[in-house]
Amino acid sequence: MDQHNDNNTPDTAKSRGIRHFVDGIMDLRFGRYLSMQLLPIFYLLLLVGAALVITALVGVAFWFSTAYGLVALVMAPVAWLVVAAIARAALEFLVMAYRIMHTVQSMGQVAEHVAGLNQHINLLQGRLEGITGNVQDIHAGFLEIRQDVRKVSGQVDSIYETVELAQPVLKPLGMASRLLRGKGGRKA
Repeated sequence: MDQHNDNNTPDTAKSRGIRHFVDGIMDLRFGRYLSMQLLPIFYLLLLVGAALVITALVGVAFWFSTAYGLVALVMAPVAWLVVAAIARAALEFLVMAYRIMHTVQSMGQVAEHVAGLNQHINLLQGRLEGITGNVQDIHAGFLEIRQDVRKVSGQVDSIYETVELAQPVLKPLGMASRLLRGKGGRKA
């Protein structure tokens, strides 16, 4: 239980981040992109480097002459701000390019996902065609049953008409049969 909690501590997350960073630095095939992690460090190095170069130039200007040194000293902050703005703009361009690349990669994954869905849709379409064929067979079966019911209904109507026509003849025979049975039942 303590190991689970240890895995979620900030120290463990920091060591994982450092390990990921070192693994990325040692990745000679550039399979991982570290530019977003290195960007703040790189920006800081550029600003410090610009300050050191400008300070050295001011020193060289003072070495040539005090007047050149004073002009360089006044221009140094402006030069440093220009270099900082250019460095910032260039790094923001890199960030934008990275985000565009990430979006394009995501779009590629969406295309792969859509292609996979297309395969599923084709399978479903095949199954639906099979079901449609079965429904058509069932419909044809119902049509045959309906025709058979109509034939039987016609025959029942014919039998009913025959029975109705025979009723006047059968009624006296039925009465005679009952009378004969009744006389025979008394004799026994």
